[in-house]
Amino acid sequence: LEHSPLSSLFVAITMSRSSSSLLIALSVLLVSVASASFVVHEWGTYTSLQASSGLNAAGMHHGEEALPEFVWSRAAVPTYWNILHSLSRGINPPPLTLTTPENCGFCEVMDWEPKAHTEKEVTQKLETPVIYFYNEEAIEGVVVDVEFPKGIVCEVYPQAHTHVPEIGDVDATAEGRTIWTVDVAPKGVTLPVPEVEEENIWAPSRRVDANYVRSSVDDTEEFERHIFYRGLGRFQGPARVTSDFDTLTLENNSEEPLPSAWLMVSDGERGLIRPLGSVAPLSAVSTPLTHGPKFDLTENNEETLPLAEFVTFAKDLVKTSLVEANLYEKEAQAMVDTWEYSYFKSTGVRVLYVAPASYPDELLPLTITPTPDSVERVLIGRVEVLLQAEEQDVLEATLSAVLKQDAASIEYIVSLHRFAEAKMRAALAPTPFHNDSQFNEMLEEFVLEHLIHFE
Repeated sequence: LEHSPLSSLFVAITMSRSSSSLLIALSVLLVSVASASFVVHEWGTYTSLQASSGLNAAGMHHGEEALPEFVWSRAAVPTYWNILHSLSRGINPPPLTLTTPENCGFCEVMDWEPKAHTEKEVTQKLETPVIYFYNEEAIEGVVVDVEFPKGIVCEVYPQAHTHVPEIGDVDATAEGRTIWTVDVAPKGVTLPVPEVEEENIWAPSRRVDANYVRSSVDDTEEFERHIFYRGLGRFQGPARVTSDFDTLTLENNSEEPLPSAWLMVSDGERGLIRPLGSVAPLSAVSTPLTHGPKFDLTENNEETLPLAEFVTFAKDLVKTSLVEANLYEKEAQAMVDTWEYSYFKSTGVRVLYVAPASYPDELLPLTITPTPDSVERVLIGRVEVLLQAEEQDVLEATLSAVLKQDAASIEYIVSLHRFAEAKMRAALAPTPFHNDSQFNEMLEEFVLEHLIHFE
């Protein structure tokens, strides 16, 4: 009992000479036990691209913002393409195995080729879930077991000791499982985490009050303020976004509400945000387009704001909803700061929504031993939208780029950045080229040749 709250109670009782002293001791114990509860919080994002049909497009494995080089990946000894792409993003993937698929330009975090129209394709990117731990005292040997039935975890920090499927043995983008064993440091104790610049995408996730953790795998000791993981999946998700030439519609296909949702549009100079509110189960909410079949982001549209004002306003709206979903304020701030560029500054049309309350457990079943007293998990679904009015432009550019190697078309496709392949495949979906094996081989070659260097 020397170091437990019960020891304090024992001493208090033996020294007490009155019932009032005993009541005081009991009150102290209750406060101590309450403050010592083991709490776990998690936030993260999953991202898809949907065209006017509302169906997810393949090709969602491409990267956007480089992670620090200390992050572990499933990638192995890089191939030629792998090296080019990794170096272009400032990444040096640490070796975990000796198997990396050939001719895979975006496999610096993968050990399989995510070929479209197969069970290995990728239609969702699970981005930056982080797990925080809160406890007064140290806890040794905390086992964190994350399952990913419809995907595979590809990047982690600190290192995990179990990766399923075994690295180099992927038959489908499914049936993933990752297990860590970490020691949770006492509250207030700082551990030597790897250094990153303040503007690095990694930095905001540390600006919380969570306990530090320590991991040791293969005699490599690592420290962090959370468990980080990122993965790739093949699933539709609870929401669909469809569009025609007048209207954009968000459908909730879940039997639970979407607590909050927003339409966001940015052109890199100005932004527009429309809160879509809470979307009831198995229902939909629609919003009109502006400027004909697209969105008007000029100063003439009173909905729009200069980019800096838009970012501040949008971050506050999303942060408020995250706190309402039971994240701590600093965690909510960390999440919107982490995704400041991707959510709010990057060019495009997107819908963000807070996932139904039970969805994190459905998508990513989580088991923690010892069992926490409280667990809160919040995911944001992100749907990048290819409007119906843009599909024809992308289709024409895709055909000209792939079949004719037209320079202007190639330049346009490359300007679509991380979503280029997904937008190409989405635009092709209603056409005969979608299932044309010869054309798809040409498309794969085009992706490898032109879409591996994103600035």
